[in-house]
Amino acid sequence: KYKSIAALPSVVGSGGGCKPGALKLFATVDGRLYPCEKANDSSNVMQIGTLKDGFDLAKISNLYNLNGLSKTKCKNCWAVLLCSICPIRIDDGSKLSPRLLEKECVSERRTIARYLKYLAVIEEGKESLRGCYECDK
Repeated sequence: KYKSIAALPSVVGSGGGCKPGALKLFATVDGRLYPCEKANDSSNVMQIGTLKDGFDLAKISNLYNLNGLSKTKCKNCWAVLLCSICPIRIDDGSKLSPRLLEKECVSERRTIARYLKYLAVIEEGKESLRGCYECDK
């Protein structure tokens, strides 16, 4: 059974994205730290510290909050609790890009809507998802 909520809590983070450096960590041979193995190791924005100096909490916060882009973009989004946009997907090599975030948002909301339709079909006791594929068009 799924838990429903009447309203969003006063403090909300995205629902599906990881917390940079919390569960995974990637270290280069020269001691630079990145949130995971998928990060672009030539991108300064993705580097979250060094083995010598430890974690750079400001950079981690920057990634977690999508460089402040999430304050305006995510604040009123219906999909925020289910969102899995990763900063890696919006890194343009030098900064977290608002243009890439917009593109990812459209794709993410479309994917979440599709999954919610599938869940609704399952909840209604449908035996096949075949008919639900038609709603995606």
